[in-house]
Amino acid sequence: MRFIITCLLFILFAGCSNFPYMPNVEQGSPINTAEFKKVHIGDDEATVVTTLGQPSFKHIDHNNQWYYMVENSKYKKPLVFKLVFNNNHLMSIRPNQSV
Repeated sequence: MRFIITCLLFILFAGCSNFPYMPNVEQGSPINTAEFKKVHIGDDEATVVTTLGQPSFKHIDHNNQWYYMVENSKYKKPLVFKLVFNNNHLMSIRPNQSV
């Protein structure tokens, strides 16, 4: 009987805990403009990731196309930029209207 009560108490308290701990990670947060301007044509993928972090998303069919959201003080919506890589080096940075 004591074992059953102990198990029930454990289940009750385990349900109230935050286990396993899951940190609150914001994904797809806009990058500030100053950070985005540090990226240049010719940079390799590792340099871009070090500077900007992981992209907001990557094109599902083209792994060489990365998309970053950049803060826009003029409008409430962030701007989306498409970064295209070729042979591990950044070849173009373009504003993107649709993803």
